[in-house]
Amino acid sequence: MPAKNYHVRQAAVSALHAWAKGHDYADTLIERHAQRRKLSSADRGLLQAILFGVLRHRRVLDHWIGKLREGKIDAETRDILRVGLCQLLILGLPDHAAVNETWKLVKPTSARSSMPCSAAPPPPASG
Repeated sequence: MPAKNYHVRQAAVSALHAWAKGHDYADTLIERHAQRRKLSSADRGLLQAILFGVLRHRRVLDHWIGKLREGKIDAETRDILRVGLCQLLILGLPDHAAVNETWKLVKPTSARSSMPCSAAPPPPASG
């Protein structure tokens, strides 16, 4: 049974957290998280693309996070934002897929209030 797409993003956030703590090399983290979540080869490839994309472009992703969100952001929320922005800006994944699947990673009570609101234009006025 194929993994749900957000499992790939969960794996990416978890691997980024482990990488930041210096636990392993990125390749080892990809393999461990892909096996743990029983990812298909296609999903494993997406995990690899996201993780390497975030690690290679971390400074530019953090720059955009800083532009879109003021104030301190906890490490987990920052990694979730990095994963989401990497999909949009670096990998060029469809907006609806990247945003929807990344949004599922946010814990309802804590981090949603710290997500950037200025990233999306306001809805059109009705009436």
